[in-house]
Amino acid sequence: WTGCTAQPPFPEECNGLDDDCNNLIDDGLDCACPPEMIGFLMPCMEDPLICGQGFKSCECADENCVTTQMTQCFAMCYWVPDPLEVCDPTGGFPVPEICNNFDDDCDTDIDEDLLAQCYTGPEGTVNVGVCIPGELMCVSGQWGNYMDELFVEDMCLDEVTPLEEDLCTGQDDNCDGVIENVLEDTDVLFIIDTSGSMSSTINAVQAAMSMFSTHYSDQDVVQWGLVVGPVDQNFDNTLHLVTNLVPFLQFMPHLASVDDDSTSNEMLYDALLLSIRNLVTPGDLPALPAMNWNGFGIGSNPGIDNWTINWREDVHHVVIVFSDEHGQSYLNPATTPPLIQEWAAAADDLSVYTFSKNINQLGLNGWEAISVGGSWFQLTSNPQVMFDNLMDILEETACGGGEGEEE
Repeated sequence: WTGCTAQPPFPEECNGLDDDCNNLIDDGLDCACPPEMIGFLMPCMEDPLICGQGFKSCECADENCVTTQMTQCFAMCYWVPDPLEVCDPTGGFPVPEICNNFDDDCDTDIDEDLLAQCYTGPEGTVNVGVCIPGELMCVSGQWGNYMDELFVEDMCLDEVTPLEEDLCTGQDDNCDGVIENVLEDTDVLFIIDTSGSMSSTINAVQAAMSMFSTHYSDQDVVQWGLVVGPVDQNFDNTLHLVTNLVPFLQFMPHLASVDDDSTSNEMLYDALLLSIRNLVTPGDLPALPAMNWNGFGIGSNPGIDNWTINWREDVHHVVIVFSDEHGQSYLNPATTPPLIQEWAAAADDLSVYTFSKNINQLGLNGWEAISVGGSWFQLTSNPQVMFDNLMDILEETACGGGEGEEE
C-alpha cells in the first residue's frame, strides 16, 4: 500500500474551506473572505439562521472591492427567491443532526438522539479480549455523559479497558490476545452471615462479585452456591440453602437479593459442617451422630436430613464463609472446631476460606483454625478490597494458569 492521501483535519482558517472537518466552513472565525470567493455561496449553520443549513457569501466591503467581508447566514430562498413562495430567511434546509448545539434537522430539538462510540484504552486493544468501546451522548454541542445528574464532558460510559494482567476469569482481561490464566473445574459455596450487623459486608460482597461479573465468562467449569443465615422465618432463626451449585448467571440474582435480617443466632459452624459432610467418603471417618437443632426457634431450610450440597466429583471444592461474630453452633450435638477440622481435612479436594473481624480470628471459637486448606481474611466493607481477596482465592483454587492460549 502507498501512503494515505486523505487530508487530515487542520485548525480552521479563513479560506472558505472546512479545514477541521466538522462539516462547517470557517466556523468560529470572524474573518474576511478571499477575493476569489466573491459571489460564491458557502454552506453555513449559524445565527441568524435558527435551524438547518443555510448559505453565506463573500462580498465587497467597499466600492472598489479593496476589502471583502462575509455576509450573514440565510436560507437559500434569501439568495435565490421563488416568487411563488414566502421566504423565511432564518429557516434553513433540514440536514442530519450533528453535535453542534444547533437544530440541524429543524424539528425544534437540539442534538437529540446523538450517540458515538468512545474508547480510552491503549491503541490496538479495543475489541480484543474483554475490551470494548463505550458510548458518548451529545448535550448542547458537547460529547460526554451524566454522572449523578452532572454532565461530564468526554466521559466514556460503559467502556471496558485492559487490566494490568489477566484475572483468573477464563478471559483475556489485559486484552493482549492471549489468555494467560484458564479456569479449572471448581465448585464455590458462599456461606454468609445475614444477621443485622452484616449489612455493609454483604454490600461489599455483592459489589465485588458485580465487579467480577464484568470480566467473568459464564463457563460451566465453575459452579456457584449460596447459604445464608440466620433468617427470620415466622419468628424462627433459620439457616437457608438459597441455591445449590449452579452457573454464575443463575447464582448472581440470588446473591444480589441477600440482605441482613434482625436475627442473632449465627449457626455458621453448623452450616459449614452440614455442607461439607457429603465430601467425605463413607467409612473414612466415623459416621456423624444423629443431629437436631438445639433450642426453640432454630431450624434450617431444607431440614438437616435433606441438607445436601450437589458437589461434583473430581473438581476443586471451595467454601467461603463471611461472619462478623465468633463461630457458633446450634446443633445437638454441637459442632466444634476440631470436628470441622477433622471433616474438612478428610473431604475431597476442599479449601475453606473465612472472613471475620480480627477479634474473632483466633481463640476457642475463632475462624482461622477451621480455614482448612485455605486461609483467613479480615472482614471488610470495602468492595475493592473484597474483590482483591476473592480474586486471590480464585487464583489459589480455580486458576490453572500458564496456558498461554491464543484467543
